[in-house]
This record gives sequence, C-alpha cells and structure tokens, in this order.
Amino acid sequence: AGGALLLAEMASEEKDQGRTLVDSLEEIWNSHGQVANVLVSTVMRGASGRKRIEAIQASLRKDPPSTIGGLAVIAYRDHQDPQGIHGPIRSGTDHSSRDVLSYTLENQARVIVRPSGTEPKTKVYAEMLAADERAPAELDQACRQLAKQFVRDMLERVGVVLPAWTQEMSGLLAVEHRVDFAERVFPRLLERIDQGLESEAWLEGQIRGYGRDAVRLVGPGVEAWMADQAVVPKSLRGLFSV
Repeated sequence: AGGALLLAEMASEEKDQGRTLVDSLEEIWNSHGQVANVLVSTVMRGASGRKRIEAIQASLRKDPPSTIGGLAVIAYRDHQDPQGIHGPIRSGTDHSSRDVLSYTLENQARVIVRPSGTEPKTKVYAEMLAADERAPAELDQACRQLAKQFVRDMLERVGVVLPAWTQEMSGLLAVEHRVDFAERVFPRLLERIDQGLESEAWLEGQIRGYGRDAVRLVGPGVEAWMADQAVVPKSLRGLFSV
C-alpha cells in the first residue's frame, strides 16, 4: 500500500510536467538497462505432487545445474544453508520459508526456485538485464524462455518429460493433466479428427476433470503445437482457436 501511494504521487508529479510513468521508466532503462522479470508456476497436486515438489528441491540441492538455458551458472545460493547470509535455521517455519534456491547466471541473468507456501506448486522466477537497446518485448520473451527451460529441466529430474508446447497451456493446469493430455487425449483426438468422427463433445468429456472451461486451459498449448505444423485440420483449429 505504501508503494502504491508513492507511485500515485510520482504519477501526479509526472503529469504536472506533461509526462507519464512510462516516460520515467524509459529514462531508468536508458540509464541502468532494461530488466525483465517472469514467474512460471507449475501445479503438482495431491500426495504424488507433493512428493515431486520435495524431490525437485532435493535434487537441485544435491546436484545443482551448471547451466540453465544455455547460460553458465556463476553463483549458487541455498537460503537454508546455516552458513549462508540468513544464518542458522531458527524454527520449522523458518526452515520452510527458506526453501529457496537461487542461481546467478552469466549475462546478468538469475533464476530462483521455491515451493509455494500456500498452493501445490513450484514457482520459478527468472530475471534478465539488458544494457543494449533490445526491445522490452524481446527481452521479456528471452526471460520467459529461460524460465520455461528451467521448468523443463526440473521436471525431468522427477521423471516428467513433456513436449515444449504444453508449457503454453494455462498455469492453472496441473502437470498430471498436461501429461494426460499430451500422451493420451491429444493423440486420440487427432485420430478421431482424421477419421471424421465427432470430436467436440468427446474432447470436453475427456478433459472435464482438468478444471472449469478445460478447453481454454489446454487451448494455448494446442495453438502452439499447430503453429509448428505445416498442415492442420480445419476442424482442429475450430476446436481451439479463439
């Protein structure tokens, strides 16, 4: 709330000078470089999901990556390390809240991973700094790809291998449902379309358990898959294109 008040005051001062907050942001970029920050959450539900979340953290601690997204890791920090900057663990709550791993990468990039404290998911934060004239959208896309590559790598550590296009699905969709869709539902859907069978009601029945409006949850992933195909059945586009 305090930050919002300061931002509102700054916006008012900029307006008095015929400027906007965007003008101020661009000045900061010009002086210090552009920064992109991306959060990618990976939902893993139930007892098996909890085991995966814990196994990911344990694997990353035991065998920290030396590269992430093609960038070398130049520094690694485990916030639970009693010899680190946070000192000894003081309680169970302190132990849980410090389940955070941070990787500083070359080219002024950083990746942080931690389990959510309130939801069944792992959160990956990526940050990139560009001192050049790179467009904000380009930097944001590079940062997003860095986060997604880390997510793919961390899931492989617990035996989950997914096509890259499934990462474009809604962040609300659990890993288990992404696996089910990619390995079971989608191949069968393509077969039904190829055979000229009714597919809309069938699809809705197959993925109803994924959550409310499940077609929209998986849709962005299917659209990403279609973007890589030379030929796509018109009926498939009709099911998922918005």
